[in-house]
Order: sequence, then structure tokens, then C-alpha cells
Amino acid sequence: MCESLNLKTFWSWRDAERFKIHTGEAVHSINTDALDNCDLVVANLDGTDIDSGTAWEIGYAFARGKPIIGLRTDFRTHTKDQKINLAIESCLKVLTSNLNGLREAILKITKG
Repeated sequence: MCESLNLKTFWSWRDAERFKIHTGEAVHSINTDALDNCDLVVANLDGTDIDSGTAWEIGYAFARGKPIIGLRTDFRTHTKDQKINLAIESCLKVLTSNLNGLREAILKITKG
């Protein structure tokens, strides 16, 4: 979706291999550099609980003042009354449940 909107993307799990990075320290370094230099974070929040690495990235990006869009298409909930962890939700600019909502949020934030 982001690439179709002509946005440059970085996914640590994909790009670490592209950069031939194989140690945890190196992946962490390139990941934090990418977060420091990005204009927007899109976080996949699917699963019974948010991936711990994604949760860390959200917290780091939030502390750096980056706008974060959460995408949760998973029907499972965190608790009976919550779709996701409240600490994570409070960091999000937008929480959407579908790709149309993601596209709209990206365009609004990037003024695209």
C-alpha cells in the first residue's frame, strides 16, 4: 500500500536481509536509524497480542514524535473491552481495521 502511494518503505525483517545484516545489534541499529529518519510509521497490530518488536518500535517512534498508524484486521481482542493494549493505542494517531482506512490515514497525514 505504501509503495503504491510512492512512499519509501523500510521493513526491518525484509531490509535486514537486503543489507546483509545478521546480528541483533546491527538490525537494531539500522531499525532505529530508519525510525529516526522516517516521517510516518505504519504498524501491523494483528495477533492475539501485538508483536513485542512492533510494540518497541511504536514506543520508540512515539517518543521521537513520529505519527503512527495502527492497522488491526484481526478480529480477536486484547481483552473483552479492548481491541489492543491501551498503552499502544494511546501512541497511535489512527487505528484502522482495513486497507481503505489505512490509505485514507496515510494520505491525510502525508497530505498526499
